Amino acid sequence: MKIFSFTDRGKVRPTNEDALWMNGELGLFLVADGIGSSGRGQEASQGVVRACRDALKGTPRPDDLLPTLMRKANAALYEMAQEKGGSYGATAAILWLRGREARYAWVGDSRVYRLRGEQLDRLTSDHTRAEELVKRGAVPASAASKKSALTRSLGQNPNVEFSQGGPIEVQSADLFLVATDGVTDALSDEDLKGFLTKGPIGGSAAIRQAALERGGPDNLTAVLVEVEPPDLERTLEAAQIASILKEAASRETVKPSKMLPSAVLQSPAPQTGIGPFLKSIVAGGAKKMALEVILVAVFLGVAFLAPELLAMMGRRLESVPPSWFLIGGALLYAAVLKLRAG
Repeated sequence: MKIFSFTDRGKVRPTNEDALWMNGELGLFLVADGIGSSGRGQEASQGVVRACRDALKGTPRPDDLLPTLMRKANAALYEMAQEKGGSYGATAAILWLRGREARYAWVGDSRVYRLRGEQLDRLTSDHTRAEELVKRGAVPASAASKKSALTRSLGQNPNVEFSQGGPIEVQSADLFLVATDGVTDALSDEDLKGFLTKGPIGGSAAIRQAALERGGPDNLTAVLVEVEPPDLERTLEAAQIASILKEAASRETVKPSKMLPSAVLQSPAPQTGIGPFLKSIVAGGAKKMALEVILVAVFLGVAFLAPELLAMMGRRLESVPPSWFLIGGALLYAAVLKLRAG
């Protein structure tokens, strides 16, 4: 398999409330989108990942693997809400590629797509009020709102009603996309089709860039998986799956595919104020601070000595106040700091 993924905070939200989780040995791929405020959304999406990882310890039967993951994730979020108060919810979509067949499960508006040749199929249907209106024929699909209230999500009730699909046939060169609504709200299915025809590498980069160029109002997370010929012959039997599950569960984190590049994570927003500044010093920023002090001293020295140095070179600048050079040095130093901060 060729597997590429990314998760990005976007341009508006202060934190990334999305999460992704993969196990290339099993061909298992999940995205989760947390719901809530005051950090609850971020906790919820990470809770989904932890619950799915922990669910492997029970080595669920292959036919019950996806339902088990969904139920465990829902139970974990519901318990978090009972213990901490408030609400911890999330949407999720899981894809399982097993030889020549694929299965998938989802709740909420995270989606799974398959591109085969020039044909893009959306394999999931959103659990939203807008989608329900379309199914009932109350409104045409073209008129349905992209952003609509969820009718189902993880963590809201002791039991969750999720949807499943498959098994469906998998062919060589099939390209699957698992994505949160930050991607699919920003881009139409026609947009996604055009980007996915670039392949998993070019497609992942193009999807991320396009979503950000359109404002990036939400977190963005996607996994792209292209099936290669050897993958079709790798149909794991129950005993093999159980062995992989036991091995994966014994590790702190799930082992990704050897062909999986690191997920591209958005850097956290820089913190300001005296508190974070002091913490950075305690956390090992003393050397960097000393370097900056030296840079400041150099700039100040150049600012005060510049007239004399230039005079020695035959350029008389006695009429230029040293403060001008001081201001110029300070502006240059500020520019260096700005470039370093990005």
